[in-house]
Amino acid sequence: MHDAASDPTRPPVTPAQQWWALAVFIALCALTELMAAGLTAMSVKTWFLTLNKPGFTPPNSAFPIAWTLVYATLAYIGWTLWKHASQPGLFWPASMALGLYIIQLLLHVTWNIAFFGQQRLVDGLALMGLIWLLMLLSFPIYSRVSSCLKWWLLPYALWITYAGVLLACIVQLNPVS
Repeated sequence: MHDAASDPTRPPVTPAQQWWALAVFIALCALTELMAAGLTAMSVKTWFLTLNKPGFTPPNSAFPIAWTLVYATLAYIGWTLWKHASQPGLFWPASMALGLYIIQLLLHVTWNIAFFGQQRLVDGLALMGLIWLLMLLSFPIYSRVSSCLKWWLLPYALWITYAGVLLACIVQLNPVS
């Protein structure tokens, strides 16, 4: 079967296209973060303060910094996946990786809706578990596209793991009545 993306006569991606694509991925991740921030702003100042939290909970001011770094990393990852999709033999792996990437971004917004918007702790934990599972599945798929991406995924993996453990403790300390 002939794949247009692996066609050696296909023109390469130009530097201008690469810069535009990078801008799109930065905008996509910034929009995701802004939607999340909009959903969390009121709850962080009210409802979240009333929850019992474990001793290893960082101050509220640490969360926007951590999430900004995570989304900046995700923007670079998305851009790298897109760039590699035009290389011979990488169209399908990169397309699958980009699909996982978009699903994860959507799940981040959904998590914020469930946890902060609807204040549903258990649903938030289930969604965080799904994000963690997709992130874990991303390692081999992203690495097939570009071996450097496993290193770019590492900070994301560490933060999602930490956030998941923190959330599990919050759920345990705040039983649903």
